[in-house]
Amino acid sequence: LGKKYHLKEIKQPNGQYNGNYERDIDALDGNNPQKDVDLGTIINDKRHQKFTISKQNINSQGISGAQFVLIRKNWHEPLNINSTEEAKKQALRQVNGELVTGHSDQQPYIATTDNNGNTVFDNVLINPQDPRYDYYAVEIKSPNGYALSPTPIKYDGIGKTSPDTVSGTMKDTTQPIPTTGSKELLMQSVTGAVVVLTIGSYAYYESKKEK
Repeated sequence: LGKKYHLKEIKQPNGQYNGNYERDIDALDGNNPQKDVDLGTIINDKRHQKFTISKQNINSQGISGAQFVLIRKNWHEPLNINSTEEAKKQALRQVNGELVTGHSDQQPYIATTDNNGNTVFDNVLINPQDPRYDYYAVEIKSPNGYALSPTPIKYDGIGKTSPDTVSGTMKDTTQPIPTTGSKELLMQSVTGAVVVLTIGSYAYYESKKEK
């Protein structure tokens, strides 16, 4: 008692929130200081949103090497993207460790799936005062043997009350296409050649036997 105090938040364990709360406490000072002070509830504004993506094949196995960009649109605004180049132009950029809109002079931020088919857009900057937005994860490059998905992952109505991490899955419904020069394609060619050679040899043998 008899002192002034200053409460300052120095560490925020959840990086999605703005950890800079400060408050002066002077109710303990003076000729008649209070013995109990209710500081109320400290509410930290949410400043960042995390988006995770899972890219899976027809057997629900992860697909590595798929590349995505993230696009922000006004809530209920259509995406209207007709090419990967258009998607890149509208994609979020990384500035000072945060993913933000604008900054068209910089390259779009691209997230690539790992060996388990997972990737993440972390530290997407949001303003707690802004309304909700729709976000789209658009595939801009597919791995060898897979088709580029025409349907993006939509994250609907994302804002300060959304879960700290929102997730989406993109399912590839096509059978993997063997790439040229692959062992699988080579084995198919060798097998076909052996079958043709066997049939030809048998036909030649039968014709000689008839003569």
